[in-house]
Amino acid sequence: MKIRTEETANAVVLHFVGDADVFSVNSIREALQQALEAANSHVICELAGMEFVCSDALGCLISARQQAEDGGGFLRLVNPQNRIADVLETTQLNQLFSIYGSVDEALAV
Repeated sequence: MKIRTEETANAVVLHFVGDADVFSVNSIREALQQALEAANSHVICELAGMEFVCSDALGCLISARQQAEDGGGFLRLVNPQNRIADVLETTQLNQLFSIYGSVDEALAV
């Protein structure tokens, strides 16, 4: 898993590439925590490059979303591949997370 961080005026955007598996969970957790701290709890996770997501990685996203909302911010998901979108739908996490088609769309809200 590679995670690229992009700072915008309104949020930190994390670009995920590769598999969000048990071996990358610590890196994902750290990246989310750093983004939450750097952007006053305003984080966008761009998932177009994410090819697989395990339950532990989903747990990191859920925890980070709660932390963001507790801090008065947000955690938004952007452009998940079909495979990831299917997982979000099957687990009904598509009802928990705000999901957008592009980073620009997520920033415009």
